[in-house]
Amino acid sequence: MEGLDWLQNAPAFEAVAIDEKGEPVRIVAPDPRVWAAHKLWLSRRADREALKRQRDAAQAEAVGALVANYLTHLPFDAEQLRMLPKEVVDSAAPLFAKKDGAARA
Repeated sequence: MEGLDWLQNAPAFEAVAIDEKGEPVRIVAPDPRVWAAHKLWLSRRADREALKRQRDAAQAEAVGALVANYLTHLPFDAEQLRMLPKEVVDSAAPLFAKKDGAARA
């Protein structure tokens, strides 16, 4: 599938979460900035099913807001997102703008 190589070439994002038993669980996933930009790109593809495009757009917006408001150690930096085409990076930039009134943990 077109665009999957972007996720494969993204730096790994590692975190530790707590599972439902209270145990730590290690999470390794693609960089959330790359993932959100990829989902936004998918949401704008005319050859994608309408329902999937809506879901992709909502997921991109949610992850972009999480990065902007809570994962501030991951700034939106075009150099760090160089595995993506420039037009994908440019179109995704608004996803990572810090929102006023975001819920605080």
